[in-house]
Amino acid sequence: MDISSSLHIFPYGGHGYTVNKNPGSANMWPEITLEWLREMKYIQSYLSGSKSTRNAII
Repeated sequence: MDISSSLHIFPYGGHGYTVNKNPGSANMWPEITLEWLREMKYIQSYLSGSKSTRNAII
């Protein structure tokens, strides 16, 4: 079975992160998630190589 995955463990924070105001490096999780979704072809960007959530479509 070939299942793609990614694991990120952040040193601060807990369960139930919001989209902003996260402690330390945990503030990167929304962008990391978007990049993973693009890589897995679940979403695509309006602009190639875009790093903005405004450019993501499902």
